[in-house]
Amino acid sequence: MNYRVKANKDIVGKAREFFTDLLDKKLLDGIVVPLELPSGKSYFPTLVKDKKLIERANPFVPVFQVSVATQVSKMTRLSPFEGKIGVVMRPCDLRNYVELIKFNQIDPTNLVIFGVDCYGVFDPNRFKDMAVSGEKPADKFWDMVEKDDESELRRA
Repeated sequence: MNYRVKANKDIVGKAREFFTDLLDKKLLDGIVVPLELPSGKSYFPTLVKDKKLIERANPFVPVFQVSVATQVSKMTRLSPFEGKIGVVMRPCDLRNYVELIKFNQIDPTNLVIFGVDCYGVFDPNRFKDMAVSGEKPADKFWDMVEKDDESELRRA
């Protein structure tokens, strides 16, 4: 099944609304999504069951610390999730996910996969340096996307 979220500039906000709606309607019991760390210096794929935490989620954040598929593998290796769990993945994570299923390292039972496009990412150290200096890496990223400027991004 395909579902499209229509958004103009606030695509992150629309995605948050969508995920909150899925949790409110009990269509999902949780979602694995990049969540801003308390330090504000990076994001990490986190299983979120409390819809209040969705405000810290950013499925389009321009940094990768770890593979989402690898994290899901660690979460499901011994047994599948109880209840329906959504997982936000970019193309590289989706390819990894398929391979890990082939090698029985992910149990896809009860998983709902949300594929999002990837425009590229900042180097993790560059992302952290921007955050530490007070610059907002996510805002800079969207400015770069609007200007079709890939100068500081690693391509997907």
